[in-house]
Amino acid sequence: MANGKRTEATSRKTEAGYKLPKPGPVSLEAFLEGQRQINGSFYEILDKIMDALGTISVALSTASGSADEGKRANADGPLARTKKLVDDVPGIDPPGCVPPPPPPGGSG
Repeated sequence: MANGKRTEATSRKTEAGYKLPKPGPVSLEAFLEGQRQINGSFYEILDKIMDALGTISVALSTASGSADEGKRANADGPLARTKKLVDDVPGIDPPGCVPPPPPPGGSG
């Protein structure tokens, strides 16, 4: 990574409230804690996306008049399977899944 890009990435991490690791080896526990927080962030994002997709699917099928069961199943089946996969993420331990710390300033 070019030096300018590294500085830019470091700046974004600092602004987002992440503690930058000290250079050198990282303990397995520190690595897993970081992974738990990454998993927690991804879980929150995916959960919100799945909820939005479900709402959009219902709205589109209602608006287009195609709310019959056969046509809805084409969208609902894959959405339900994907939602189940997302809902199972927090139960995979190790590494686990925890919400990341809130950003500085309190609101996120």
